[in-house]
Amino acid sequence: MKIRKATKKDLDAIQRLDIESINYHKKFDRNFYTISKNNHELKKKSFLKELNNKHSILLIAESNKDIIGYSYGHILPIGIYKMGKVQDIVVTAKYRKMGVGKKLIKTMIEFFKENKCSIVEVEIFSENSIAKKFYEKSGFNNRMNKLWLKFDKKFKPFA
Repeated sequence: MKIRKATKKDLDAIQRLDIESINYHKKFDRNFYTISKNNHELKKKSFLKELNNKHSILLIAESNKDIIGYSYGHILPIGIYKMGKVQDIVVTAKYRKMGVGKKLIKTMIEFFKENKCSIVEVEIFSENSIAKKFYEKSGFNNRMNKLWLKFDKKFKPFA
């Protein structure tokens, strides 16, 4: 298995993995993960821009020339500091628990260190105990909880 930076030709495979991830996450919040086809195209265009952004990293996990996972993160300014933000780590179901995610997060953390980030943040659904355990094993700790009060029952950010 190999980890490498993504290229434009990888975007369709990333999109397939993203759809798999969305379907997995629906069990945590079906309304939040109501995704329109338009959203997939917008995300694909966004990733295309990120490929050349020195403050972002889009990685691919490859096995026998098959793309089996990806990760995406970026750097945000926090006052005089920089924060690495892990947005996505997705591994296709067949390859989970084989160290793919571990290699992706390790490579991403190295990118943040090289870019002199002071901290790295990731958000997960509180019910996603598998993700929580994964990030804790990778050195993350639970610092705070994010709570929502929804006024609009129709709120679907990706629709």
